[in-house]
Parts: sequence; structure tokens; C-alpha cells
Amino acid sequence: MTSFTVVLPTRERHDTLLHSLRTVVEQDYEQLTIIVSDNMSSPATRQVVESFADPRINYLNTGRRVGMSENFEFALSHVQGGWVVVLGDDDGLLPGALHRADALIQATGCEAISSALCNFVWPGRSQGQPGRLHVPLGRSGWSWRQSSSWRNRLMEHRADYSQLPYLYTGGMVAMSAVERMRRADGRLICSKVPDIYSALALSAVTERYLAVHEPLVIMGTSKHSSGSSLFNHSDQHGPAQAFLEEPGLSFHASLGNGQVASIPVLVHESYLQSEFLGRNQHQPVLGHRLALALAWSKVVDKPPVYTKVHDYVFAVAAHQGLSAWQVWRHYPRAWAQARARHLVMIRDSVSVLEIPGACDAQNIYQASWVAQGLVQAAPTQPWWKQRQAWKRITARLRP
Repeated sequence: MTSFTVVLPTRERHDTLLHSLRTVVEQDYEQLTIIVSDNMSSPATRQVVESFADPRINYLNTGRRVGMSENFEFALSHVQGGWVVVLGDDDGLLPGALHRADALIQATGCEAISSALCNFVWPGRSQGQPGRLHVPLGRSGWSWRQSSSWRNRLMEHRADYSQLPYLYTGGMVAMSAVERMRRADGRLICSKVPDIYSALALSAVTERYLAVHEPLVIMGTSKHSSGSSLFNHSDQHGPAQAFLEEPGLSFHASLGNGQVASIPVLVHESYLQSEFLGRNQHQPVLGHRLALALAWSKVVDKPPVYTKVHDYVFAVAAHQGLSAWQVWRHYPRAWAQARARHLVMIRDSVSVLEIPGACDAQNIYQASWVAQGLVQAAPTQPWWKQRQAWKRITARLRP
């Protein structure tokens, strides 16, 4: 049986941590250790942890306020072998997730898993907003993916970093692979953005990984979520700005201060920070040009953030000795790739069941049970069988 350590880095989110931790504590799995890495929160966080009175939970405190990457690093330093799962403190595991993961590991001998994701928007994320649940039901089973191929897709914005092996919600990784990420000075996380960095680093130190098409985890989007506000340009203050300005690791010198809400820039920064691991197949200058063009192309139709990203892109280009034309000439390619990625997302959304109101689920724990019930019931429902039959027919009709 595989031993799992589930890590929950947290900071001042005891209200959501309570329910996230419950999805882990109630896993019916013997070889389980739980680490809560508290980034100097108020006493309420420790009180939540102690309320479970579960000997499998190790409560750790960083001792001082640190950046997100430092909290990841601190927590990972306490993982004793086996496999590691890192969850956000508003995310959760689906019931039985560790048993299903163990079965896959034993059957395939893989070192890393990237699973499909359910998504739960917590009630009250914005004023008066009810909860909302998205559950992918279109595919089942698993497939092997080549790490280098998907790494290149990510660099060209043809894939999302959550589709690669990574250390965050949806990713499960053997510590033997994580250890190969270690830099000469002993550091594992070498970028300000730990989840994106881990995707680039792990795909550089593994040959292949397992893509599990059924969800094992549920990602929460709450009022605390820095990721959603940063990447969706929905909040340039609050959690997003706090994340960009937090202390700790410096942004890669070639990309300025990095205080811009752009996934292509953050991906490129993590790529540069992971160069010491080798296997980088893009030319650095072309990488700068394409990353900047991608960043620009994604905000052209977003007036509130266009000026900020535009100014950042051309300031970095000037710092790198690139003219506006050298960036702009890659814009058509970047625009086409961004729109192609958008079409893929629309295609994939066809097989995602959206439940407004989330069946009255008020937290990630309740939503995890609703999602698991839907995943289990889908193959027995006529509408699901009809969808699968239609997919088989259309697949045969393709040239």
C-alpha cells in the first residue's frame, strides 16, 4: 500500500481550512499522514486543527510570516518519503480518492498523477452569490503523457499547468520525483509561484506521468483565493495583490518585478528558474518574445488591465534589448494560440456538468460528496451512455 502525506499550507483561512481538512481526515485509508503548515496565522487556525483530535495530523508553524513558496518548502521538508499531495486550504479530496490513487500507482508504477478537477465556487465569494459546482463527466480511465511534450504545450499556452504533474490540487507525486527537483543549495521550490514552478520542474525530471480522466480532487474558489483573482483579472487588490507583493523569493531578474497578472509571464518565469534542471528546448530570446506576446494577446480585450500589462510587457522588452516590433511580430501567433486554447476550453466544457446552487452545498466538504455521487452515478445514467455512444460514432467518422 502506498503511503500518502497530504499537505495543507494555510494562512488566516481557518473558516475554509476546517472543511478542507475534513475531506482529508475522513479518507478511509490507513497509510495517511496529514501536515498543516501554518504561515503564522491567528490562534483560530491551530484551534481548528486541534478540534479534530486526530493523531495523523501534524500541525507545523513557520514561526514567522513567509511567502507562499517558503511555506511549501517548509512543509515539504517534513514529508517522510512515499507520495505527497498538496491541497489549498479551500480545496478538498473526493471521498475514496487515496484508495483510487493507490490502485493506479500499484497497477502502473507511475511516479506522478495529474487528475481531472471538480471545481466548487464557495457561496458568498461575491456578495449574494450562491455556490456553484462543476463536475467533469465526459471521460473515464487514464492515459500516459510524455512530460516533455506537455511541458512544451504549457510554454506555448496550449495546455494548463494543472494538466502537468505538479504540487498542488489535482497533482499527486512520489517524493522520489520531488527530490530530483532539488537545487544544489537544497531548495526545492525556486520560484515565487510554487504550483506553476513545480509543473515545469517535475516535467523536467520525469519521463512520463499518468493523466487520470476522472476527478480525484475538488478545487475550491473562495473569497480568499489569490489564484482566481490573479489569473482571472477579477481583483487587482485583495488576495491577488497580496500574493504579488509578499516577501520571499525574487522574481527572475530578466522579467522585472513580476507584478503583473499574467499566466504566460508566470509560466515563463518558472521555466527560467528551472533551467538548472536541463531539458529546456526553447531558445531564451524567442521565449521572452513569445511569452510577452502571449501576455499581451490575452488582455487586449480586457480594458481594465490592458494598460498595466501593456506597460509591463514593453518595459521588460526594452530591458531585454527587444524592440516593440520584435515582440509585436509574435503577436499573431500568440493571439491564435490564445484563441485556440479558448476553443479547447469550450470543447472540454461540454462534458462538464454545472450545478448552480451546488445542491445547497455550503462548503468544500459537502460539495465533495455531491461531486463524488455524480461521478459514480454518471455511467449508469441514459444521458451519459448516449453521450459516450455519440463520441464513439463521431470518432469513427473522423478522417
